Amino acid sequence: MSKKYLLLIFLSMIVFITACNDNELQYDQPESQNDESELDRLFHLYPEIEKEYNQIPEEIKEEIVVPSLENIPFEVEEISLTYKESGDQNLPSARLSYMGNSNYVSVNVWKYPEEKTTFRKMHPIMLKQNMHAYYRDEGLDKLVQWENPTKKDLLHHVVLTKYGENQDNGYEFTIDEAIDIANSALDNGANE
Repeated sequence: MSKKYLLLIFLSMIVFITACNDNELQYDQPESQNDESELDRLFHLYPEIEKEYNQIPEEIKEEIVVPSLENIPFEVEEISLTYKESGDQNLPSARLSYMGNSNYVSVNVWKYPEEKTTFRKMHPIMLKQNMHAYYRDEGLDKLVQWENPTKKDLLHHVVLTKYGENQDNGYEFTIDEAIDIANSALDNGANE
């Protein structure tokens, strides 16, 4: 074989290998690095969430905040979205729940009469985006709560807890983990 022919084969192989490696890099990137919102990502992974989401009134739907899956401090096995027209206190609410190995996170928004908003027995903190919030650390339950600054009758909160057989495994979630979830939800913003 001539040297030109061998050089051509060698260069072709380099181009082919480089092209294959570029494709692999695209697929290896985490989903969060593409342009898909966290809510769209959930719709893709859990189509039943989109069906429930479409049933929620706009006033509540536009306020749902979704944390990044990477900020949930356990392996998520199941995600659900529920809407209640009237809960314990006859208040419309939406709850996004993440569950796995007896661990639980809920990210909630509900319409709450301004005069009834209460942060009793809670400690003030500042979340990202200069969001005034409050937290409560009650053993296994970690709670972070904040008002929508422009719509004072809408309240958000994040609950991080354990249940069932996992309660006594020696590890307790921290309030910092709950705050990270709240900040992640704020970073992803309310849906428009």
